[in-house]
Amino acid sequence: KVKPSHFIEARIYAGDLLDYFVALSRVISPLARVQPLAILNRADRKTDNTKSSVLVLREAEIVLPWDNMVNIVAEKERLTKEATIVQSRIDQLKLRLADRVFLSKAPSQIVEKERAKLLSLNDKLERLVTESSQLG
Repeated sequence: KVKPSHFIEARIYAGDLLDYFVALSRVISPLARVQPLAILNRADRKTDNTKSSVLVLREAEIVLPWDNMVNIVAEKERLTKEATIVQSRIDQLKLRLADRVFLSKAPSQIVEKERAKLLSLNDKLERLVTESSQLG
């Protein structure tokens, strides 16, 4: 709920898509009303004590320092809710991948796709839990 006339600071931590984000930074900044915008390698991300909102995506995290913009309690609730949804999806995928009927009837590429989804969701859950724990 930032006023449209205000810019916000953002840091994007990306892995394989780092070059893609860098190439699009001139478009991202005005459209997202972000200034300054830093695009960094996900592997270089270090924990800091700055209170921030974090959007955890498949291939990146977007960090928006609060600087009096965000309610800490509401942000923790949002991260907890998102983690609960992700955990539910993980549980569903685990059940599906444990189902012998599914494994025997589904094409191998579908089974592999489901396994890849599970790995991705586990990674996302881990990052959500980390971000939530940093809120205190």
